[in-house]
Amino acid sequence: GLVATAAFGLVDVDDGGLFDTRVPTAGVPNPQGTLGAAWDPSTMPFGVVARARFLLPQQRLATAEQADPQLCPERPSDDQLAAGVVQDRPCRGADGAFLFDVGAHLDVGDFRVDAILENLLDQQGALRGEPIGFGGAAGRVLLTLRL
Repeated sequence: GLVATAAFGLVDVDDGGLFDTRVPTAGVPNPQGTLGAAWDPSTMPFGVVARARFLLPQQRLATAEQADPQLCPERPSDDQLAAGVVQDRPCRGADGAFLFDVGAHLDVGDFRVDAILENLLDQQGALRGEPIGFGGAAGRVLLTLRL
């Protein structure tokens, strides 16, 4: 049958400054979500799936995060600033992203083959706490033997 799924995640940190100027807390992830649909007919040996994943942009970054070149690539390095080569620019924050994935599976006897193509729109970006960013389309295939 047809199955649809949806999920949304948001982290809100109360930093205790109800009436004061608040300083953003480090490490708060972007609001994110997933929408998916899968069609797996019981009379056929195959099924398909589509999934959209999204990260909403987030401009509130902690001071330490604003110095992270992965999160603020438009900011010059400390060496460039010290040399007077460039002027400092404000960080625009962590970008959002929209990733689209499609997949299918096929059952052949005691074998099942699952395949998925991820990030078909080739979105680029960076997340907090990850040494490298994400980007580039990818494909995976899984072969399963039923015992």
